[in-house]
Amino acid sequence: MQYKSINGRKINTVVPCLLGAIGGLFTVTDQVKANSLSVIKTVERGRNVVYVKNLTPGQTVEMLNSGGTRPAAILANSCGMIRLRPSQHDGSNVKVNGQNISISDPEALITAACNGTTAPGTSNVLKVGEDIYIKGLTPSVAATVMVPSTGSRSVRANGCGLARFAESESSPWSSSSQFSIAGSVYTFGQLSNQAHAPYCRNVGSSGSPSYVRYEPAI
Repeated sequence: MQYKSINGRKINTVVPCLLGAIGGLFTVTDQVKANSLSVIKTVERGRNVVYVKNLTPGQTVEMLNSGGTRPAAILANSCGMIRLRPSQHDGSNVKVNGQNISISDPEALITAACNGTTAPGTSNVLKVGEDIYIKGLTPSVAATVMVPSTGSRSVRANGCGLARFAESESSPWSSSSQFSIAGSVYTFGQLSNQAHAPYCRNVGSSGSPSYVRYEPAI
């Protein structure tokens, strides 16, 4: 894997020679001044990661995300039924105990009361008001349901003007996950895919740091 430099400050002309000698890992090219934000996605150790490039070093950037999911434990009642409130589903599909269940065409009922251990209705998916009920689960045992996830995170850009956001195992992103960054909205599935992450290197000294950003050359 080769990298090329994109930006930097106080670069000594000796540095490219030193970097080029490290097993041919880096290809150093002319520096290019960043003038606009760039948001890309990549995969690191099996986890989706979003990089925001061309920030001011030290700048704090906030990511407001929606469209992802997180697991929630929902207790089934005495007749093996769970209730999903409007905020806990998207109206089309929901994953319960690892199984995708369509909830787009539920059976409408006035009430979802159990008759002893017998659940109401004839369909496995019911709707009462705005709530969705799913039948066929183990009574009095919590089911794992993937519910919509929203939230925000703040990251400070490093010396190369890079901010890194990684999905969590408990709240993975989907192709429809949306992020609001610096006032612009991005959809994860539509972000440019980069095979390898950008790399930031301090080529200065401890008392006088100087950073260069490297991008995959191939």
